[in-house]
Amino acid sequence: MLKGAQYVPVKIIFKNYKNKKILKVNDNFDRDDAKHFTNIELYLDRTILKPTNIDEYYHIDLIGLKVYDVNNNFIGVVEEITNNNSLDYLKLNFNNDFSFIPFTKKNINKIEMRSRKLLLN
Repeated sequence: MLKGAQYVPVKIIFKNYKNKKILKVNDNFDRDDAKHFTNIELYLDRTILKPTNIDEYYHIDLIGLKVYDVNNNFIGVVEEITNNNSLDYLKLNFNNDFSFIPFTKKNINKIEMRSRKLLLN
């Protein structure tokens, strides 16, 4: 956690509650203590993330990918990933014109992480 201009280590615990995943910071925090984390950015050290399978990606790895259509025409850059009704959408930015593409196997042909490219079907 970044507090002021300094990083402060915290213990992160993921739990399930009523079919939802919740993030708990430190063991001794209650609801009132959690309010101190409002509008605070939390960062995870990448080394604690589990490796992904061959067709899985962390959102952070997709942000910044250049997106091309089937004819290799540049469409835009992945600016963020949003979720709506259990489906992820790639928000693409092309000269400050935004479009959203469902992140599904039907729409994505190939992701080339080394060249930072995403090819659409």
